[in-house]
Amino acid sequence: MQNRVLRFLPDHSIGELQVRTIGSSEDWVEFAEAKGEINIPASKEVCLNVSAWAVFDPSIFSKLEPDALSVFEWVSTSYVTDDAIKHIEHLSGLHGVALWETGITDEALWHLRQLSDLRWLDIGDTNITDNGLAYLKELASLDYLSLLSDQITDRGLAHFEKLPKLSHLDLGWTPITDQAVEPLSRVRSLRRLRVYETRVTEVGYKELKRKLRECRISFYHPHRYI
Repeated sequence: MQNRVLRFLPDHSIGELQVRTIGSSEDWVEFAEAKGEINIPASKEVCLNVSAWAVFDPSIFSKLEPDALSVFEWVSTSYVTDDAIKHIEHLSGLHGVALWETGITDEALWHLRQLSDLRWLDIGDTNITDNGLAYLKELASLDYLSLLSDQITDRGLAHFEKLPKLSHLDLGWTPITDQAVEPLSRVRSLRRLRVYETRVTEVGYKELKRKLRECRISFYHPHRYI
């Protein structure tokens, strides 16, 4: 296995690169700024944390090799658009993607649907709707999904049945109701579920708990946290 070279803009940094040993659960450690040519040791995997304030042409991501990155994080900025995300759809080595607090819509998920090795996806506080969830069915390796504060309703939850490894799901601050109990109870792989500040009532919570006995459910009701 040879060292890899990642190429970014020569004149200014677009963020930070972190590394850890391939296949490990070690903490990520700072490695270099995402600027110029960066030599990555063969034994390391890479996380790119794009700066929320960096201004650049996102087409530079299209020039990265498919296995260049394991994690891609570009969050809390209006610079992230659906058109920008199309430039990472070829990065088949990605295991994690964070795009929370950005302006992406369902079209972004259409671009991400080809990332078959994706294990976690954080797209909370975006413009994702029920329609976009249909594109997730191709992400067979997805284990963790955050839809915090997205406009997800009961109608979209049926798509989760098609994710055989989904174990952690965050639906906090979404407008789901007790009608969510039936589709969620069919996701037998769930082990952690958060329904804080939704329209799920205590009756619905108890029914979820009864049907998903192996799942830890975090529920909020006025004056009560569970």
